[in-house]
Amino acid sequence: MPKGVKKFNITPPPKRLAEEERAIEIGRTDLIAFGKLFLRGDFCKADSAPYQYEIADAYMDKSSGKQLAVIIPRGHIKSTLTKAFILQQFLYHPKNEPPLFFAWVADRLDKAYRNMDYIDMQIRFNTRLIHAFGDMCGKTYNRKWTEHDKVFRNSCTLVSRSNIKNLRGETAASVIGGSQRYNRVILDDIENEENTKTLDSIDVIKRVITNAIYPALDVNSGRLIFNGTPVHPTSFCQSILDGYNKAIKENRLEDYSWQVITYAATQPDMQGGVLWHAYYPREKLDEIRLFYVDTYGNDSGYFQEYELQPQAKGAKVWGAEHYQIHNVSYQWDEKLHHSFLNWHGDIFPVNCFLGCDPATDINTRGSDRSVITVVAVDKDWRIFVMEEISKLSIPEIGMRDKDGNIVGDKGVVDYIIDLYDAFHCKNGTLEDVAMTRGVWQSFQAEKLRSDRYDIVLRPEKPAGREKRNKIVAGLGKHFYQRKIYLRQEHFSLRHQIENMGPKLGHDDEVEALFFATRNMYVPVLEKTEKSNTYVEDLVSRSRSWIVR
Repeated sequence: MPKGVKKFNITPPPKRLAEEERAIEIGRTDLIAFGKLFLRGDFCKADSAPYQYEIADAYMDKSSGKQLAVIIPRGHIKSTLTKAFILQQFLYHPKNEPPLFFAWVADRLDKAYRNMDYIDMQIRFNTRLIHAFGDMCGKTYNRKWTEHDKVFRNSCTLVSRSNIKNLRGETAASVIGGSQRYNRVILDDIENEENTKTLDSIDVIKRVITNAIYPALDVNSGRLIFNGTPVHPTSFCQSILDGYNKAIKENRLEDYSWQVITYAATQPDMQGGVLWHAYYPREKLDEIRLFYVDTYGNDSGYFQEYELQPQAKGAKVWGAEHYQIHNVSYQWDEKLHHSFLNWHGDIFPVNCFLGCDPATDINTRGSDRSVITVVAVDKDWRIFVMEEISKLSIPEIGMRDKDGNIVGDKGVVDYIIDLYDAFHCKNGTLEDVAMTRGVWQSFQAEKLRSDRYDIVLRPEKPAGREKRNKIVAGLGKHFYQRKIYLRQEHFSLRHQIENMGPKLGHDDEVEALFFATRNMYVPVLEKTEKSNTYVEDLVSRSRSWIVR
């Protein structure tokens, strides 16, 4: 060995080799594990949800004689699972079996090119794949490797098309398998707003799939995989869903020719009430829905793309089904110095909070109302709207005589103090902008004059143009869990809740409710088993992390 050259071993330790081999072997039967091991950029963005494992298992199932339809919302990893499935099947394919022949169809030519670019990038530049499987690029071995067709080193063939009509009659050939028909035809979001404009164009798609593509499948191993979201009430995707629902209703699901996996974005029984909480939480879906409403004028696009409803419910964000009605009575315990609610004899502790949306703009005083709302929250985060004052054209604070007594009408500050005292509120939140700055200043002056430093009122800046998005994001989680309770007589508030959207002229009462919930927290009283009385729960109180 020449002088100066260090001797080293490039072979990994046996323990590390064994771990890598085990991980690679798991990827043979587990598509999600394969993705997390080799396609980390796609599969490690967020935790995988249960529905993704269900889809992955259906992709890998070779025993089912049914065609597979995966109908889920946009952005919920349909195409990503498809890409992983193609790579996994080709890379793990046994040498002693006939090579696979897959077709991958998109709705546009540029999308078909990007699909193949993804495969090319992973095969040629993914060092993890190359380390585990070697150079599988057919171009290295003088095989066909173009934008439309890719033949891997093991002769597995993938063709990408942007028109389903072009799949008719295509075959591949190999020494082992001879002339081969398609093992898989993957129709990946082939329907869009352009090719489903007319009933004739929709009918063309259905006829090509049933009369041309389905007969082109291998008679023994061939399977059709349809990934999509319904874009029209009579689309091919919707026809699969309609047939599936009819089969369930008639109790003949085993005879239905499609294996259907379908989920809308909203799933009350799943984590966070959504399909993929780790990536599309409820707050994100609410934000997307408001974007459709504010941009297009209604939420039909949201319901089509995320709730699988091509015929939308309209532009309303919430409805009467999102809140409940209560008739609780309020009481104050002098001994415990705490608020309680009585609902049909069930007495439980609550904390009360106040929210205020003042309207003092000189141009809108005759139309916008100043609203003060008080809510009570119990330990289960149920929110009870206790009192609501909504007034037109009232001053910032009522006039007072030399002794400090109100002369004439009350003002916004006076109502705030009255409700704060009546319900022994923990704190309050007040909208603070230039137009309403006088309310905040008047409150500070009255607080100083009357020595009421026990009142905690916090100013908060509004969201401006994003106000409705902020309100929906803040209240949405409570409405979707049906945690908000209103009184029967809260007609105006109920109307604003049920008509929240771009066409709603005023949202002042909903905004006051939003402010009331901004800084709320649950009570820390617990009922003792022996005496059946409430005591302060010291365990639930906030403590310094330094204290053991």
